Amino acid sequence: MSNVAIVTGPVKTCGIHVYASCLYEILKQSKKYNFHLLEVSSGEELLQLTDKFEINSVFYNWHPSTLSWCIPRWVKRRSEFNQFMITGHEMYNQQESFENIKAFLTIDPTLSQKDNYYPAVRPIKNYTDIQYSKPSGILKIGTSGFGERKKGFKRIVDILNQQFKDDSIELNVHFSVGHFVDSSGEKARQALNAATQLNSNIKLNVTHDFFTDYELIKWLNSNDINIYCYDHYDGPGVSASIDKALAARKPFAVNTSNYFKHVRKDIIDIDKTPIKVIVQNGIEPLREFYEYWSESSLISQYEFLLEKYTHETIIDAPR
Repeated sequence: MSNVAIVTGPVKTCGIHVYASCLYEILKQSKKYNFHLLEVSSGEELLQLTDKFEINSVFYNWHPSTLSWCIPRWVKRRSEFNQFMITGHEMYNQQESFENIKAFLTIDPTLSQKDNYYPAVRPIKNYTDIQYSKPSGILKIGTSGFGERKKGFKRIVDILNQQFKDDSIELNVHFSVGHFVDSSGEKARQALNAATQLNSNIKLNVTHDFFTDYELIKWLNSNDINIYCYDHYDGPGVSASIDKALAARKPFAVNTSNYFKHVRKDIIDIDKTPIKVIVQNGIEPLREFYEYWSESSLISQYEFLLEKYTHETIIDAPR
């Protein structure tokens, strides 16, 4: 089978690296291609590894902070392998113009396919030991991500104080500290200042550990519902936190921020539907997302692009 590389930066405490790692965990199940995860810090290192593993095609998991060496001039000179590019991370509005790229995958699934630009299937990992379970005991409400002010923690506090004036609940917060985002943890600490306003019947538990993909999903699964209330935003991209919330197989609620445009609907809109109702509905409102972004759909998309742009075979794009 042909060898294909997912190319990403070497720093693991980074959401972009987590995306690549999750991609690899799904794509390595392909029966048509051998996928490799190559964590490199330079173009020279990549060339050494592509030679070692006899790589025929690469997918750059691209962002200027993590693959700073991957610039148009370097890409244009490559003839050793077929080149593809994953773009749109962290709502970065790409300005560079790359030539010699077979096709682009934009991580925002709401975008339309145009020419050789394709909206990417979201990487929702399926762990057989992580399953939905109904609440038992005190309601556990979680939220996760980098602890930036734009993540709207104050809004979550206000909603919980309003909807749970007397009920005892737990608020579990995972504000991770990353290499490129909030490396000092200061933004997370500032965001948590809002917790001083929590009702006395709400118990707060906080962790700042940078979890592995599985650890984070396991943590999210331990909550009865996970909530995301980011600031409003009109630019490109979507929140990667929702990938983990879906993989956790538990209900989640979002607000109308543009970060959540790919999953937003009234039945999980925290400003339109009470938290208790969203919890009672379970994961049934999320079924369509599991169908759109299944592991088999993601594998099919990558196989389709490789067949279409590296061979002369003409096949239908996966739905």
